[in-house]
Amino acid sequence: MKHFLREWCLAGLSGLMACSTTSCVDNDYDLTNDIDLTINVGGDLSVPASSTDKYSMAQILDLDNNSSIKPDGHLYGYADGDYVLVQSGNSTNSSVTIPRQQLSDVECNSAMTSVSFVGVGSSAEIDIEIDRIVNPITVEENNIDRSIISLSQVVSDIKVNFDITPSKIGNLSGSASFKPGFTVTFPAGWDIDMTDPQAVANFRVDGNKVTFIRTVSTSLGSSVRLPIVIKGIDLTSVPDGQGLYAPGKFRLNDNIVSSGPIGIVVGALPLGQQATATFEISPSVPEAEIIQVTGSLNPEIEIAESSFRITDVPDFLREPGNNLDITDPQIRLTVSNQSPVEININGRIIATDENGDTKSVWIGSDHGTAPIVIAGNATTEICLSRTGTNVPAGAVSVVVPGLGDLISTIPDRIAIDDIDAKVPAGKEYTFVLGSTYDVGVDYQAIVPLAFGTDLAFSYSTDETDWNEDLDKYSFKDAIVTFSVENTIPLDMVPQVMALDKNGREMTDIVATVEGVVKAGTIPAPVATDLKVRLSSTAANLGQLDGVRLTFKATCPDSMSGIPLNEAQALRFTDIRIKILGGVNVNLN
Repeated sequence: MKHFLREWCLAGLSGLMACSTTSCVDNDYDLTNDIDLTINVGGDLSVPASSTDKYSMAQILDLDNNSSIKPDGHLYGYADGDYVLVQSGNSTNSSVTIPRQQLSDVECNSAMTSVSFVGVGSSAEIDIEIDRIVNPITVEENNIDRSIISLSQVVSDIKVNFDITPSKIGNLSGSASFKPGFTVTFPAGWDIDMTDPQAVANFRVDGNKVTFIRTVSTSLGSSVRLPIVIKGIDLTSVPDGQGLYAPGKFRLNDNIVSSGPIGIVVGALPLGQQATATFEISPSVPEAEIIQVTGSLNPEIEIAESSFRITDVPDFLREPGNNLDITDPQIRLTVSNQSPVEININGRIIATDENGDTKSVWIGSDHGTAPIVIAGNATTEICLSRTGTNVPAGAVSVVVPGLGDLISTIPDRIAIDDIDAKVPAGKEYTFVLGSTYDVGVDYQAIVPLAFGTDLAFSYSTDETDWNEDLDKYSFKDAIVTFSVENTIPLDMVPQVMALDKNGREMTDIVATVEGVVKAGTIPAPVATDLKVRLSSTAANLGQLDGVRLTFKATCPDSMSGIPLNEAQALRFTDIRIKILGGVNVNLN
């Protein structure tokens, strides 16, 4: 569009003057010898109609390769050539972890029982039955991590050396044998295993029970050790006041019960003499910790601020006071969450213009939008948008009505900050303690240059450097008429301001425009007629150095949501210039 009016005007004037001076000047005279060569061509003068090439949206925007605006709509659900502002933010990485929970206070009290029998006077084995040996066990810890809210199941590593010792009978030697069927029963819901592969051959482990499947013998006064590990505890049925009964406080109180057949051999005990055998069970716990939990959790998750700058945007898209009313701006988040927990995000999107002024909108369930929930053990696509349309397949749609307000003019910088990330309450997760799970977030703004009916912006262009040619002519009134063929989906009201050689408004020249450029599309161009009149209230228009053309753009209902496209264009046809009242021409 640059210089189109100047070129038409000057081309027309040159043509007019060529014809006029050819008919009025006698070439046999030397007109340079003290003769005033100022002549007047009287009457209204008209220039034959002409047309211009298309002035495309690509030429209007004049973007370079570094611009955030690109004609890549086909990559984002729009048409090829549609303009989309695309800018990625810096990726952020954080981690989720809960340390292993040490159980510092585990007590297994010793217990014993005595059984009477009568000597048989030989090395024959005497069978006896242990009814119940009860060992109270207490597991307590008052420093459980506060990010563990409730517990229904734990995977533990509680090692128990379970020693069973038959005492000596006086000064007599002998042995005791634990027979198949002798059973050690831990509390219900406890999952037991053996830590020694060789020992496993002598025992059967079934849930919370360890049962001898072979005879295991020891001399009186020596111990049989069962290398037991408590590898899990079901806490769903523990009594009130047990389990994680208060924030940071864990307790279990129960009993280990042992019973079953035992054989005793005391060959030196006289026949018929009564004796008493005492059996003591002394558990010890060398180490105890919780290594995995199932329950309600709220580990600390810190997701860092991310921001990006928007580069090389045409000035008219950043003018204060404009309202671009972009119909479907989007910010897409790709969150890779290696942790098993869901993450509910709340935060703020803040836009900062070149002057440091800001606009912001809050997002998340705490601020009235749909919840922004990141799935556990997955990569989640989140699409924050103004309308919820054109959301990528598989993405979670979160409508943020105020998103358009942030870019009523295109800002210099957009950031996502004040991010609060928490695990949703009321759900249970299984979490391996001591593991570090990574959470990575990528941000991308995708803003199609498609406008709504509240659009209001101005596009201005200066056409100058006319004075070097117009100062040859003196005239006071000119009218330019032309038809504008428009495939841009915007109505445009043109305004004209006369400029002097310093680029200042010429107050003694009145410029008026009649008509409105009506919106069109590439398949259906729309042609409208315009008339521009330039009138001088002073000497003449010859001092005019150019004009400032301003188009005030709006979007009609029928064009709402249609993106700007690099192939859309304006074309000026049937351009006619009329000089009213004649022209004085300085041929000196």
